[in-house]
Amino acid sequence: MTSLDEAWGWLRHAEDTLRSAQDCLRIGHYGPAVSLAYFGAFYAAKAVIAFSKGRDPRTHRGVMVRFRQLAVLESDFPEQTARLLPQLIEQRNKTDYDFTYRDTWKTENTAAVVNKGRTFVTEVSSWVERHAPPPDPQ
Repeated sequence: MTSLDEAWGWLRHAEDTLRSAQDCLRIGHYGPAVSLAYFGAFYAAKAVIAFSKGRDPRTHRGVMVRFRQLAVLESDFPEQTARLLPQLIEQRNKTDYDFTYRDTWKTENTAAVVNKGRTFVTEVSSWVERHAPPPDPQ
């Protein structure tokens, strides 16, 4: 498997996860929707690392740091979109571990989080497409 194949695999996983987040939102499972929105973005960040043939970090924080280094500092990923990933993990952590916070989620604010995840994944897909080597002419 090439690094590009692995990157597209992570992006497919990110898309599947975001669809699950949208499904949870639709049926009113707000906490899981927030968590899945983060994981969709997290898997997209892993796509950038795989594409760049980078060593896979062992922690969520490590993925965020490595993603930022590869995509933002060493490339052209938009800073504003990159900032969504730490926002998403913060919201996911509050939702998964602070039940008083989790009970405050409603359709509107959960939809905003799912949209942040979508924005991040869409931008990563565009980034990979921009930087992918052209196919071999045969």
